[in-house]
Amino acid sequence: MIAIPVEAPVIVPVIMENTSLMNQDVETSLRPNADSGGGIINIIAVTFAVVNSYLMFRLIRNYLIIKKAVRQGQVFLIEKIQVVLLDQPLTPHSFLNTIFLNRDEYNSGKVEAEVIQHEIAHVKQKHSWDICLLELVQVFAWFNPVIYLYKKSIKINHELLADASVVKQLDNVRSYQEILLRRAIAQSTFVLASSFTFYTTKKRLVMLTKK
Repeated sequence: MIAIPVEAPVIVPVIMENTSLMNQDVETSLRPNADSGGGIINIIAVTFAVVNSYLMFRLIRNYLIIKKAVRQGQVFLIEKIQVVLLDQPLTPHSFLNTIFLNRDEYNSGKVEAEVIQHEIAHVKQKHSWDICLLELVQVFAWFNPVIYLYKKSIKINHELLADASVVKQLDNVRSYQEILLRRAIAQSTFVLASSFTFYTTKKRLVMLTKK
């Protein structure tokens, strides 16, 4: 019997184009997306620019409001310090070399001598320069909570220093404490100005009892 050779099946190699394309897609999906990182950075940069611009605008606006008040008010000098009388309701406060008082309150003698001496102390000790510096730092470091704590602390310190000056000159702690209590709820309409504020009253009353 003659054996008929059986041909072996021919195996045709299959090119795995689809597999290689799939691997490329997987590698692409696993590779970090540089565009997304750049987008986040852009969002952060825009946020900083917007907030910084707003805070700078507010700082300049408040300064212009104060300058406008000086032009509109009645001006005179006390101890070579400029005093401005205004018609709108306000609590006594100071900014740089200027003290702001309500016209009717001052003319009727309702502004206590202790209050005026308190504001004179703010001016002579140049407390407004500290406030201006803090406001300027806040424009660029608004995201740092430390600046707000430091700002609050230094404002309280200003009030205590001015109180000490008043007590040293007038030597009447009890009368001055009563004045602080009466004016504790008054708030200044000028953000940059030193003024009587409610949140410092307790601290100030306690410190007035100490030597």
